[in-house]
Parts: sequence; structure tokens; C-alpha cells
Amino acid sequence: MRRQKSQLILAIILGIILSVAVGFLSSKVTQPVIASWYAGLTKPFFSPPNWLFAPVWTLLYVLMGWASGRV
Repeated sequence: MRRQKSQLILAIILGIILSVAVGFLSSKVTQPVIASWYAGLTKPFFSPPNWLFAPVWTLLYVLMGWASGRV
């Protein structure tokens, strides 16, 4: 029982690390064009502020990693 729990925790940690790493690398690839492409879009009034994207995407990647570790 204890071994299964430690394996689950390790799988979750590895899933989170892998998921956040993929998110980080993909952000480095797309970051140069965000200033020109995304800033030029006509956004609706309910569009979230720019500062909100980083914490929300980080949370999403952590949750995806958690889910992949559980699977």
C-alpha cells in the first residue's frame, strides 16, 4: 500500500514536470510573435487582461500533469 502511494506521488510529480516543461518550451517558441500578432487582434470586451494568461496557463499545465500522473 505504501509503495503504491509513493509510486503515485512520483508519477504525479513527473507528469507535472513534463507538462510544465512542454508548456514552457512552447511559450518560448511562440513568444516572439505574440507582440505583433496577438496585440493586433480585435478582442471582445470580455477578453481577460494580458497579465492573467501566465497564471491560468500554468495552472492548466499543472492540472494536466496531475491528471496524466493519476492515469
